[in-house]
Amino acid sequence: MRRQAVLILCFTLALLTPAVSQMSGDQKVLHALNRLTFGARPGDIEEVRQQGLDRWIDAQLHPETIAENPVLEAKLAPLETLRMSTTEMLEKYPGGRMPLPAENKKSADPRPQKIVTRDLMEGKLLRAIYSNRQLDEVLADFWYNHFNVYLDKARTVRWSPPMSAT
Repeated sequence: MRRQAVLILCFTLALLTPAVSQMSGDQKVLHALNRLTFGARPGDIEEVRQQGLDRWIDAQLHPETIAENPVLEAKLAPLETLRMSTTEMLEKYPGGRMPLPAENKKSADPRPQKIVTRDLMEGKLLRAIYSNRQLDEVLADFWYNHFNVYLDKARTVRWSPPMSAT
């Protein structure tokens, strides 16, 4: 019964959504931003409108041609574990545990191994919000989710920073 209700809802929504050929220019831009990014950010619609939808999509398909947002670079800078290679991660955090800081142990996180996990989550969110390479981030998120990387499983967190870098 529930499956039938979902199918009816999907069918109804499909009928109500105009075909791309019937959309206005701004509707096409918004449709592309909704499908190829994490959603339109302030200024995105105007940027795509100025650049032209086809040119914007082509640029998104070639992310190496897009200059990265300096705000993103500044916000990712303090997340040092994101820049570590797997070898560096193994050297710095042997056995899957992160060493406690030598000084100020009282204010240190009682679970310092969570720093890597926190950096990964924060980096992913910052890229989704600030990156100019939105399609690249959406695809990275899709494949990361597709392979179902669970950070709390064994030593997965060690391999995640190099894998999540886009």
